[in-house]
Amino acid sequence: MDANTRRLDAWFEQLERVPLAEKFRVEVVGGNIHMTPQRTTHWQVISLITHAVEDRFGREATIFSNVRIDFPGPENGFCPDVALLRTDTFPRD
Repeated sequence: MDANTRRLDAWFEQLERVPLAEKFRVEVVGGNIHMTPQRTTHWQVISLITHAVEDRFGREATIFSNVRIDFPGPENGFCPDVALLRTDTFPRD
């Protein structure tokens, strides 16, 4: 684990302790913390997009929603609404 990942891990661990964190999506972009409120309509759109991706690529597609993905670049711990990754990106549990 590199220094960038450790730093992001520490930030996200601290942010998870914030009482309002459950109601917000939290990302770290270029070392800056971004918090956006979760809305029902927003989740409905994410659900529609996820279903459309599954219709196109199948249920075995590696789709993530609102989970941390460390994209290239320093201090970028994104939590995208929807991310489609190659099936060989992560090993299956």
